[in-house]
Amino acid sequence: SYLKGGGAFEHLITTQISGDTANVTFNNTYITTTYVDYKIIISGLGPNTAGNNAKLQMNISSDNGSSFITTTKYNYGFQNERADGSERTQENQTDSRFKLNTDGIGEDSTGSFIIDIFDPLNVTSNQKYFQFCSRSITRDGSSGDTNAATGGGMYKEGLSTAYDAIKLSLTAGSFDSGYFSLYGRKIS
Repeated sequence: SYLKGGGAFEHLITTQISGDTANVTFNNTYITTTYVDYKIIISGLGPNTAGNNAKLQMNISSDNGSSFITTTKYNYGFQNERADGSERTQENQTDSRFKLNTDGIGEDSTGSFIIDIFDPLNVTSNQKYFQFCSRSITRDGSSGDTNAATGGGMYKEGLSTAYDAIKLSLTAGSFDSGYFSLYGRKIS
């Protein structure tokens, strides 16, 4: 296994949501120079508001979460394959956050995500923007379709900035359920 148990990744924390929660944040308590890359695994993510079909979004911080960046430098692109065979894309070069799924999560359903974050503290180089890749499986509340999305993004500012906090939230409403686990990949 590449997760804890002799593998490259070490489990750092799991946050369980079991009621109305606005966001989940991982800060420099866990995002440290002990690790280069990070993996977030989310299962059972459910919204608290019926009918909002929310998308998972991610913001970053360079001041340990005292403030989260909302300037329009978030670049991302996602490809989505629906269970009915149709495809959708979602891309943006000037968003104020990363949106990680192309279709909303239905109120009677949950979503699961794997997010890989590459050297947010610029441990291996100080000439790299914040970068990530993500994949997810969700169910759209309005159509009931299953959606599988893959993609990634980059924050196009602060080439040598150390980003030490990550906030996950929904584009509408709050979390009602879910397990959010953070893993770190050691340098050696």
